[in-house]
Amino acid sequence: MNRIFTRISTILLFFFSPVVLFAQENKDYRVKLNSGSFIPVENTKGIESNSVLLANSLFSGKFYLTIQFWSLPDDATKDRLRNAGIQLIDYIPNLSYTTTVAAGINPAIFGGFNIRSIFQLTAEQKTVPALLKGTFPAHATKTAGYVDLTIIAYENMDAGKITGALQAIDAYIIEDMPMFRSFTIRIAKDKVQQLVGLPFVQWVEFIDAPNQLENTPGRTLHR
Repeated sequence: MNRIFTRISTILLFFFSPVVLFAQENKDYRVKLNSGSFIPVENTKGIESNSVLLANSLFSGKFYLTIQFWSLPDDATKDRLRNAGIQLIDYIPNLSYTTTVAAGINPAIFGGFNIRSIFQLTAEQKTVPALLKGTFPAHATKTAGYVDLTIIAYENMDAGKITGALQAIDAYIIEDMPMFRSFTIRIAKDKVQQLVGLPFVQWVEFIDAPNQLENTPGRTLHR
């Protein structure tokens, strides 16, 4: 279990920029991810029910998005957001949260919550470059034509809820780790980018390499 916790913590550090992840108040609107920093466009007034942004982020009755605020919401505002169908999950520097949004929401409601930008993470922001380039390590290719990956979902999801979406891209679950919102997936190598693009997927990483035995003699062997 400790190894699993370490692995998930490492993956989250890959996803987020290697800075202290705390919700400090500032006016720097650069979103800082491991893939780099960028300033999301101000767009809340232009989002409509038929927006491509919402369509591309929809899965099983929810939109999986990232929301950036003009300033951090207080607890009362978070309660209002939750009551409106907007659940804040992971904080991202700066002033942003990964989020689930109820599919039936009226986009006009975004204007009442001091929201600066709403966007969807790109494939490059959800994984490491080697995976998108198809450079698969030997330890992750245990079955010919397939690669084993760890994914982190935006929220804790039942395995049965995502099985259909995975089967559609020639993938299946090897291990379910609900405590960490995580699954180990075996997927056809030519379908990996489709996995990264699934709306509910927040991060994709190769499985851990097996532990290597140390060959450095211990102190007792030097007596």
